[in-house]
Amino acid sequence: MQNPYTWARRVARRIARRLYVRLYGQPERLRIEAESYRKSFKERVRSECESKVATGLFKGLTFSEAHSWGNDLGAMLLGSYEKEVLAKLNSTQLKDYAAIVDVGCADGFYAIGLARICPNAKMFAYDLSARARQVTTENARLNDVLDRIEVREFCDPVELQNLSNSIKGKILVIVDIEGAETDLICASSLPALESADLLVECHDRVSGDHYRDLENLLKQTHSIERILREGRNPNDYPSLEKMPDLEFVTGLCEMRSRSSSWLWAKANS
Repeated sequence: MQNPYTWARRVARRIARRLYVRLYGQPERLRIEAESYRKSFKERVRSECESKVATGLFKGLTFSEAHSWGNDLGAMLLGSYEKEVLAKLNSTQLKDYAAIVDVGCADGFYAIGLARICPNAKMFAYDLSARARQVTTENARLNDVLDRIEVREFCDPVELQNLSNSIKGKILVIVDIEGAETDLICASSLPALESADLLVECHDRVSGDHYRDLENLLKQTHSIERILREGRNPNDYPSLEKMPDLEFVTGLCEMRSRSSSWLWAKANS
């Protein structure tokens, strides 16, 4: 007898694929082909970089063979992944933070990358996925920062308040939770975040205008900046010279909507 849970999951996947096509207007076949090229790109870059980030703010960050999140690892290893965000972090006094909170940590790219360059900061990495927490723990151990990272499951306004009460010093909160950002960053969590800096990926394509909602919520206590998605120039990465055009173009693509953006909120106090 077929496991009802497995059957339900398959049905959910079919429905999700149909919705994807209707919402974004991209034929499913093309999306699947693009992911195939991204996977090939990931494996090529992993082999060339020996699973270490080659350039950028997180240069030297090492990944294990395990992963929990799609085919973005190639761009991460190359140093092109979310370069707009990394540029903002690179211009920030990161060593001033007593703690960094990463909600939606996936494989630990930000939590571990920042732990390596902020040796005095306490790190908190959250993800609802047990697989993500396992991979983050493994990657933290591989990069010798496991003793400074607490990997946890669930973060809500109460958890943010508890962190705020227990930490003396400046806090940076990074949020990437696939459309649920306004559930976490809301009126009830504002007292905990008034003196914290925030970096939030806004998934407006999922529901509503999250950037505007967050901007309106935080504008009295923070200075707000919108970080927009930028293009990628393959010529910036000499290691791609011998790679087929279609492969490196899809590899550098992060499969985002054109309206993708991040909110950077710097506390006024």
